[in-house]
Amino acid sequence: MERGNVMDVTARLAAFAADLTYDSLSSEIQERAKMFILDAAGVMLGGVALHEANGDKHLSQFMEDMGPPGEASIVGYQQRTTPMLAAFANGNLSQTLDCQDTSLTGKIHTGSAVIPTVLAMGESLGASGRKVIAATIAGYEVAARIALGIQPDHWFSGFQATGTMGTIGSAVTTANFLELDGERMATAIGMAGSILPLSNGDASFKGYTAKTVHGGHAAMVGLEAAYLARSGFTAGPLEGEQPRRHAFLYLMSNGEPDLDVIVADLGENWNCVDSAFKPYPVGIVIIGPVEIALSLMMEHAIVVEQIEKLEISTYKEAFHFTGKIETTPESSEIECFLSLKFCVAVALMDGEMTWRQRLDKRLRDPATHELAARIHITEDPEMSKNYPAEWPSQLDIHLRNGEVVSQRLDQVKWSPRRPAAWDELADKFIGMGELVIGKDRAQKAVDWIAQLEKADSLAPLLDLLRR
Repeated sequence: MERGNVMDVTARLAAFAADLTYDSLSSEIQERAKMFILDAAGVMLGGVALHEANGDKHLSQFMEDMGPPGEASIVGYQQRTTPMLAAFANGNLSQTLDCQDTSLTGKIHTGSAVIPTVLAMGESLGASGRKVIAATIAGYEVAARIALGIQPDHWFSGFQATGTMGTIGSAVTTANFLELDGERMATAIGMAGSILPLSNGDASFKGYTAKTVHGGHAAMVGLEAAYLARSGFTAGPLEGEQPRRHAFLYLMSNGEPDLDVIVADLGENWNCVDSAFKPYPVGIVIIGPVEIALSLMMEHAIVVEQIEKLEISTYKEAFHFTGKIETTPESSEIECFLSLKFCVAVALMDGEMTWRQRLDKRLRDPATHELAARIHITEDPEMSKNYPAEWPSQLDIHLRNGEVVSQRLDQVKWSPRRPAAWDELADKFIGMGELVIGKDRAQKAVDWIAQLEKADSLAPLLDLLRR
């Protein structure tokens, strides 16, 4: 049985998303949309930089094989292709560094599907900056709310919301750009729920580069769903129909979706604000321990050779998904950076956590993996009770002289309770973007996004983001 009695979830979400305009948003939400776009575009550029530094050509080869000429840009590339294929490519790039935004309660990298769609649709339609902002928030809010209704069951069943619910966010964003009415918007949402990819945890946590496809495929299929709706195809609601309700919300939630929470205070309480940005290119649950490690190294001037062992206490999600992963010099990049032990070890050894720590040659250092093997991680039940309102972790560094250096952190950097400032995200963007488009163009892109609401089209921005 479902929790709650609301049976018109899709129709209510559709009416909300179809009517959403720039003027209906508060200044706080308008500014948040610009931060989403700034961060995502920078992460895409960082993905290009990592591919090039590692000599990784799998995405460029795919786009050469499958991407026909078109009017939509691929960030960091010279190539332009169709909106669907551009959304696919940019969605892949947004996942490459694992440095994208995250809806905490929804457990979804919303921007990995929505922002590639925003760039592709905004550029190809010649949409104004105000329209871009409205379409961005429509996709973020609907995806975040749907995620609330089925998480954490969806996650613990092995699905990855970036690919599943990200598709619905992309469909909503596309439909808002196309100005579909409430009925067609509902069809786009239902269609996305019918054809979305079943992105899975093994693809994310077992070292496969299929992980990056989750964002790109979701963006591409979301566009498809909205255009199918505009063309006259029909689809049922996400909550299904009597008597079986064999539809997305029931199939993806162990049969018990919380329908009420999906539409609670719709248009008044903005769930997309409960999103975190990543200061480091690691999984969201790894950020706290990395922040502590860097802080302790700086404060105590610890020399790595002095470390005998390390102990980390953290909450269930961090321990379950990242605390058990062991690495060797033969481990893949994805395996290493989904390993809490490896991420803390490399941060301690290098005194930083950037895209440079993700280079293939950096992953092969035996000493880093040896240090990681001396890290012991446990779940603290009290910490688990406080997540996701807090992301508590404690790191104890045992030195060879018998001294123990410790620090606990409950509110990590750029989480909702320690939110990122615009200037901090701008620095992150420039740090990644200058590697691909140069520092001057990166700064111009930051300044342009800051004034997005005044823009007549996205063309000047995409000119800056392309090679």
